[in-house]
Amino acid sequence: MGSIPTGSIMREIRQNWPQLVSLVVVAVMWGQVSMQVAALRRDVDRLYSAIMPRIAKDQKTLESDLHVADKRGMKLFNLVGQYQKYADGYYRKPTGEPTTEAASVRQATEQLVNCVGNIPANSLNPIQLAKYREGLIERGNSRKTINDKMDRVRRMYKWGVAHGLVSERVLMRISTLPCLKRGRTQAHENRTIKPVQAYQLLASMREMSMSMQRLVRVHYMTGMRPSEVCGMSWDEIEATPDGLVYKPAEHKNAWRDEDRIVVLGPRVTKIITSNYATSGPVLPNKSGEYYTRCGYRCNVKNACKRAGVPIWFPGQLRHNAASRVQRRRDLESARLALGHKHIKTTQIYAERDMRELQRVAYALM
Repeated sequence: MGSIPTGSIMREIRQNWPQLVSLVVVAVMWGQVSMQVAALRRDVDRLYSAIMPRIAKDQKTLESDLHVADKRGMKLFNLVGQYQKYADGYYRKPTGEPTTEAASVRQATEQLVNCVGNIPANSLNPIQLAKYREGLIERGNSRKTINDKMDRVRRMYKWGVAHGLVSERVLMRISTLPCLKRGRTQAHENRTIKPVQAYQLLASMREMSMSMQRLVRVHYMTGMRPSEVCGMSWDEIEATPDGLVYKPAEHKNAWRDEDRIVVLGPRVTKIITSNYATSGPVLPNKSGEYYTRCGYRCNVKNACKRAGVPIWFPGQLRHNAASRVQRRRDLESARLALGHKHIKTTQIYAERDMRELQRVAYALM
């Protein structure tokens, strides 16, 4: 076999030099690209190894949420029904009698269903909740009443999350809707409750029976809640070296394990001991039974009509007592007398002492 002449090879190289350079450049670039691809592949493998556990965890969470959402095919009507059943059993007095909160829960949740419909419980969003709130404003509910109803809806969803009926994400969504602020909404404010005027009290008492007069006098002097004064029992009154003390077993804050102690002064002691008994009601009606809050309110209303004076309500007598104690002592004394946990609550009942405000104003001049 003959050899290829060297001159011929060199001529071929000279003639095809640009193509040879291009081939060399492409080979070098391909090697670099191959190395970059290998490095990129290693980076992708590391990233994949890092994020896959997170993806698996998020997938598991999503599946769990979907399982919760579809566990019972939970609709809003079903959630409301189960929560109402819970509320009827939870909001009860020690005697087993349901409190007014159970009825309030029922009203708020039923109004929600009527507004947004029987949607999936997990689909409730702030826009639908805002629509429910606007409907309450149109019905004439006060700002405080609306905020209370919105809070009951949130409590229902919080209960649903705790029992695995709804996802916590829907609770987070509806919690973003803020409460209505004073002066920042079209909802009206509640009417300010004032103490009973002296002429109203005296004129209406002349139209009351003797048993009702005794009830009103004790209520006025002690500032108890209407339910507390109506439910006074001899079994709950203790004799101490300093006088009689009333410790009602049933009161507003009994569920908080708080005691309610009412010290009965000499004048109150004289009124109640005029009809002393070993047991039963301290302030009985004509039939010898306990007055109910409704009966108390109706008797006062009828007496005001007969006397021709503006109607007042038994709860206003607490405002009389709070203002009187604050004027003679201080706000802390009024808090103790009314059985409030926080002094801010007492400020609602106690009127500002205008004479003290006038003295402060003159001192600033």
